[in-house]
Amino acid sequence: MTPPTTTKLVISVRGPDEALVALEAGADVIDVKEPALGSLGAASPATLAAVVRRVAGRVPLSAALGELRDVVAAAGKDSLAQHIPAELLFAKFGLAGCGKLVDWQQSWKTALARFPPSVAAVGVVYADWQAAHAPPPWQVIAAAAQLECRVVLVDTYTKNGSSLLDHWTLHDVRAHIDACRQHGLQVALAGSLTRDMLAQVLPLAPDYVAVRGAACDGHRGGLLSAEKVRQLADVVSQAAPLRS
Repeated sequence: MTPPTTTKLVISVRGPDEALVALEAGADVIDVKEPALGSLGAASPATLAAVVRRVAGRVPLSAALGELRDVVAAAGKDSLAQHIPAELLFAKFGLAGCGKLVDWQQSWKTALARFPPSVAAVGVVYADWQAAHAPPPWQVIAAAAQLECRVVLVDTYTKNGSSLLDHWTLHDVRAHIDACRQHGLQVALAGSLTRDMLAQVLPLAPDYVAVRGAACDGHRGGLLSAEKVRQLADVVSQAAPLRS
């Protein structure tokens, strides 16, 4: 029998000071992004390097690299996608706009080939994939397996106050987790999840839950709160997975 999954808490930060807050308050993984630039807005290379120095290997690190379409359009220009630190455990591109492209899988493969060998790729499913003009979830899962991604993250593209559970039912979430597991992929859940929503999805035993807004004062663009991170860490640590 497969042992129950122990879900890890991912906290998204926008710089080294917030990274230290997240680290000391109980985050299992620290994800670096710039929330003002969208769902998977990339921080600057200097900011990411500063976070790497501040965390100093004490917990795993992840980074958002922006939307793949923008990275492809900016080919040859200086961007975070050209400065991926080998110290990262995970890195990811969003696939907004790629649903209209015939060759998005090849563009994704080409972009992932630039990752240092130590950095695992994360596939990104947008729960509101129609609004994002992204590929549908089943296509992303299949491509992620072919490209040897380690994890598939489900997030929301439109940050308008709606959450993952406004777009998907718990049944949808469980079906997504099952589909990823059938392809040998781990699962991360995000999408404006609140503390109460975490209590609903954690029994489904995702490998990771990723939070920004619920860990901040005010909204996802506010300052990270140590107290809120501690509260989220408590919710995650106390969760019991459902028995199949």
